[in-house]
Amino acid sequence: MQPTTHIIGAGLAGLSAATRLAAEDKHVVVYEATGHTGGRCRSYYDATFGATIDNGNHLLLSGNEAALAYLKRIGAGHIFDSTPKPVFDFADAQTGKRWTLRLNRGRIPFWLFDRNRRVPGTTVMDYSPILRF
Repeated sequence: MQPTTHIIGAGLAGLSAATRLAAEDKHVVVYEATGHTGGRCRSYYDATFGATIDNGNHLLLSGNEAALAYLKRIGAGHIFDSTPKPVFDFADAQTGKRWTLRLNRGRIPFWLFDRNRRVPGTTVMDYSPILRF
């Protein structure tokens, strides 16, 4: 009798683990407390904006090979939209302030040293926890 792998949570990590194990012919059981899969990834209508909001958006960087492999496994790799440059636009709904993060390629985050490329009002030291990685 094959052992069963029990996965708690049908969010992206749980679903990714389950599909990977199932592809290896493992017996998998996924437990989910809510009535839907996807974890924090879901949409809802927000009357303030008068629009449907995608909650739990995930910023998926090209180095996240596990997430990209998951997309391919479930047949969704072709719908992944990537950008040639690591540039991300943000907006603060409360203040209306907008900014763009312009990351650099490579492992050393040189962008942190340019105040025009960081989140407005932040300093290099605000990002010091990143140094642990």
